[in-house]
Amino acid sequence: MEAVSLNKTSDLPEMLKTGATVESTEVSSLPTSSSQEHDGSSNGVKHAVAPGGAFAYTTDDTPRHVEYVLTADFDIDAGPSMTFQYPVPIQGDHYLMAELMLPDGSHTRQQDWTIFFLYQRKGHQKLEYHISDEAEKQAAKKYYVLNLVNTKYTDNVKRGAMVKSMCIITPHPFFHVFKPLLILALDEYFRNPVAEVLQSLYDALNNIDVSRMPRLSPSERQVLASSENNSLFSEKFEELLSPNDKSSQDATGQPAFYIDLKSQGYVSRIQRDTHFFDTKVDFKGMKIPLKIPMDSFEESVGDFSLIKLISTLSNITQPFSSVHRELTTYGPSTPAVLVLINALLTQKRILFYGVNSPSFDVAEHVLAACSLASGGILRTFNTHAFPYTDLSKVDDLLSSSGYIAGVKNPAFERHPSWWDIIVDLETGTMKISSEIGTPVNSSYKSSPLNAEDAQFVEDLKHMVANHYGESSIRAQCRQYIKRFVRIATNFEESRYGATELWPSVGDKGYLVIPGHGYTWAQDTQRLQDFEIYSPVIEGWRRTRSYQAYKEDQQRAWPKPPKYVVDYEYHLDRLRLQKLSFDESAFIFTTLCTQTRDYDDINHLLSASSGGNLFYLALGLFHRDANVRTMTAKLINRIEYHSAGSVFYKSMSQFQKLAYKRILTEIDQEVEEGQQKH
Repeated sequence: MEAVSLNKTSDLPEMLKTGATVESTEVSSLPTSSSQEHDGSSNGVKHAVAPGGAFAYTTDDTPRHVEYVLTADFDIDAGPSMTFQYPVPIQGDHYLMAELMLPDGSHTRQQDWTIFFLYQRKGHQKLEYHISDEAEKQAAKKYYVLNLVNTKYTDNVKRGAMVKSMCIITPHPFFHVFKPLLILALDEYFRNPVAEVLQSLYDALNNIDVSRMPRLSPSERQVLASSENNSLFSEKFEELLSPNDKSSQDATGQPAFYIDLKSQGYVSRIQRDTHFFDTKVDFKGMKIPLKIPMDSFEESVGDFSLIKLISTLSNITQPFSSVHRELTTYGPSTPAVLVLINALLTQKRILFYGVNSPSFDVAEHVLAACSLASGGILRTFNTHAFPYTDLSKVDDLLSSSGYIAGVKNPAFERHPSWWDIIVDLETGTMKISSEIGTPVNSSYKSSPLNAEDAQFVEDLKHMVANHYGESSIRAQCRQYIKRFVRIATNFEESRYGATELWPSVGDKGYLVIPGHGYTWAQDTQRLQDFEIYSPVIEGWRRTRSYQAYKEDQQRAWPKPPKYVVDYEYHLDRLRLQKLSFDESAFIFTTLCTQTRDYDDINHLLSASSGGNLFYLALGLFHRDANVRTMTAKLINRIEYHSAGSVFYKSMSQFQKLAYKRILTEIDQEVEEGQQKH
């Protein structure tokens, strides 16, 4: 792609629309990045899609939304059995499927949901519940099973009840959006138990039109997930909803666009939340609305509630009777939420147990726990998750080196050799298995939490008590996981002299800007954190999530001539540390010279604390005129960036006045230079 020299700041909007890279003319001690074609712009440029991460499809690559629809019945004499399978019988264990579709105690409640995963090895058609070989399981294609089981009470059958279930098998992790249709279809199936009911559901789901669902690149999803603003990347929706399209109407039948003479262009009437893609599905003469999440990550599966999980953990207040150095980092009184996070990070065997709870309750806690540990940063938790399982599958659990499972059978609680951590949802307790824990005696004392952990726990309690939204809770947990990973990077360097989680400045394969990892306000705090977290970090380094994160990081590092930059580290230094003028000048110069293209700006925005440009804008007031100029030019690029324009609006009026004044000075200097020549 051709690089474009910056002559006047007013030229920027058109340059950014074309995806051109802006060359900086400022002088710096750091080499600037070369121009590179970027992914993710909205004008004919490729959109990178991470494996398993993007939930957007075009008309050319649309897979089936649902592969199979199945039904199962429970017979008092014969037990659970499959009744219908559409469009063809699945290749797999039919009796196992029937057992999973009719969970323990399902006859005791009118409605229940279960969730489980199936795997298909490369080159095979068979769907398997579990694959023992780790490499094969990670490489296998994953399918998500959403199952609804209903009980209808009647005097016409034995024991006075009919128990039937229906499930869909889908490749989409946002399968929860299909729930309304499954409810309607199963209700119809009770009235008329024929295969045509399955066919109508299958056809309706696979006719859902997502051709206008925008593709978001990984960096765009990071920005969207880190912000609660509901208008980010709105133009991507508008581009796919052409004003010339006669079907482009809002719910009132009015045109979706009107012409605004002041803005000299089309303006959308539709106020949408860009965290979701809205569509509709025709089923049984009804148009059922669906909201597909746009900001989800690989480990965010289904409609789990972190709020519910945090509420469960916050109510667990009793000290632990057994301790473990990787789990109870503060002793017997370590908060349950920290124990669970530590257990997830160190790949322990974790059970959520509720003998009389709905199956969906235990499954929801499992899915929420996977998301809690991932934070959109780490992965592999879902691959070893069993949202609902029963006693007959215990061998599958025991063959997994670390799992997260939801169970209802009391036999699990009685076998501490089967688990490392068990959370009883009904009694509100958490136990560490006697097989791995050390019994607490009078010599054990709990130590006070460090400031960050104490604040994290209190913030979660406060947010739940004051009814904060799910996205706010997820963002808080994401920051905690991000902090842990960054501390682990620094810990490895301190303990082993190097880390595989970030390239070194001397690495011949990369160009690296100095400075990465977590930022401490004081060095004493760094040493204290290393001491507290060292058992958890050492445990994490032996896990599959660590290995996957290392591989993900190394794939993400840009190759020369681009530089590897830790945006968050440099922004945190501006936020937390008292810097000299030279130190701050280095940071502003780094940010300005290395934030060149569309994806660079996305990375910078997702790293910005609090979703604003406050600390970056401090460069507008630096005593070095060159730093002020560079900062203004960077903010100008951000202002005309798709999502950056929203961040720009959050700047204070005082900062905007300084920014506009510097831009005016730059334009005047350019005009004077042109007149001289």
